[in-house]
Amino acid sequence: MDSKFNKHKVETMKPRMLFSLFALFMSTMIRADAFDTNIDTSLPSGCEVKLYYGKEIVLKPAEIQGLYSNAVILLKSSNINSTKHSRQPWTGSEFELHTLQDTYRQMIMSGRYLTVVFKQPLKTETVGGVIVATEIVVSLKSDDRIGLYTIDDDGRLAGHAMFSGPRFLKLIGFAQGVAENTNGNN
Repeated sequence: MDSKFNKHKVETMKPRMLFSLFALFMSTMIRADAFDTNIDTSLPSGCEVKLYYGKEIVLKPAEIQGLYSNAVILLKSSNINSTKHSRQPWTGSEFELHTLQDTYRQMIMSGRYLTVVFKQPLKTETVGGVIVATEIVVSLKSDDRIGLYTIDDDGRLAGHAMFSGPRFLKLIGFAQGVAENTNGNN
């Protein structure tokens, strides 16, 4: 009887084990496709990165690089933007000009945001289309309706939607950690 029990246990574990291995394999494949390792995240010459967390935070070189890299990867993950070049135009009221500007102002007034300012405009391919940006602005509040903005070389504000939530939260966490570690010492 003991051998029948062990045989039954092994037979029922095979499908479970196969399913587990299949699920692990698929999650690894999906995760590999979800992150493009060909993204150049090296800080361009003349680029300024500023973190505001109630006040401007003085940044160390490694923090500048980390914030810059996360902001660029976040921008590239944007599926929809309010520019006329968007592959999927957004029809929601959040992207009406007056609403977009008001939301942007509120985000700046909150005092919790990141700016990346380029000396030369950045022309980059996002999921939603090509973007030209002289500035990337990221809200550091996860409850903002729009958390990602760009300003183009003509000074036009663009809002972005449907970008990588995990990357957004990672950037918020990284920025919060930098701000908390500073503790007014800079």
